[in-house]
Amino acid sequence: MRLAILLALLFPSLSAQTRSDLWKEVNPVRNSPQLQAAAVTAVQKRAIAQLILHLSAGILDETQGDRIAGTVNCLKFEKMPLAAQQNTLLVSGCTTEASGNGGFAELWLVRLDGDKPVNLVGPRDDLSGWLYSIQPSVAHGYHDLVFGEHMGAPETGLSYFRFNGQFYSSVGTATDDCGAIDDCEIHPNVRGAAK
Repeated sequence: MRLAILLALLFPSLSAQTRSDLWKEVNPVRNSPQLQAAAVTAVQKRAIAQLILHLSAGILDETQGDRIAGTVNCLKFEKMPLAAQQNTLLVSGCTTEASGNGGFAELWLVRLDGDKPVNLVGPRDDLSGWLYSIQPSVAHGYHDLVFGEHMGAPETGLSYFRFNGQFYSSVGTATDDCGAIDDCEIHPNVRGAAK
């Protein structure tokens, strides 16, 4: 641990270079994966809705049954091919034109252990936008992920997520500047990008 801190202090550009290397395998031409709808039982839907409401608003109590039912009816569940032998879902919530996030719903990545959902990453962890790519690189048995968010005109903000053995976290950000299909480049944000 001390050696890692010493190296980071002595060679600050090393971590910046490593963050820049993340983006070398990301295709700058938008070709988002087409995910399939997931078969989720009523018990699993309710458990996921409870988890999402818990993450969003704090501890649930018995009086929030109507909120849970409303949340269940509004969620979209898609299969995420991230790890062998794991039932992992991309869960998107309701969206409205007034949501202020460009019309994209909030997102959660949830693993189902039987009927019990486990949050792997969500809006509080800077997950937003849409699934840009599932990377071939794997950490602790799970594929790396890139999510995109519209910034304006030809620019898309990108966030690179990696699994650390318990959950996903953002390890880098970049901008996909795509003025024309044959003129797309990814520009890593080197300073302060990784968390």
